[in-house]
Amino acid sequence: MKPLTAAQKELYDYLVAHIDKFQYSPTIREMMRAMHLSSPAPIQARLGRLRSKGYIDWEEGQARTFKIIPMTQKGLPVCGAHRYADLFRDRCRGFGRTFHFSKLFLRFT
Repeated sequence: MKPLTAAQKELYDYLVAHIDKFQYSPTIREMMRAMHLSSPAPIQARLGRLRSKGYIDWEEGQARTFKIIPMTQKGLPVCGAHRYADLFRDRCRGFGRTFHFSKLFLRFT
């Protein structure tokens, strides 16, 4: 994935935190308040860049449908649809429906 600018990273981190906490996406207005902006245009531009870089996705024309796309890394995912996921079930609890795969990888050397 392409790297994010500071503003894009701030919005991405906000989206991840909000979806983890509430299990649904924030509105554009909520994102504006969180980023201390008075116009939706910068939020929409940042969301478009996050989508084009592969960090998020959403359903066109539907409210609150932002989805965090797991970042890919080398390693074995310990959560999700993997046959060894049950060995790490306790580690996966508390993440809701949005897993942070970047934090939940085993590395084998």
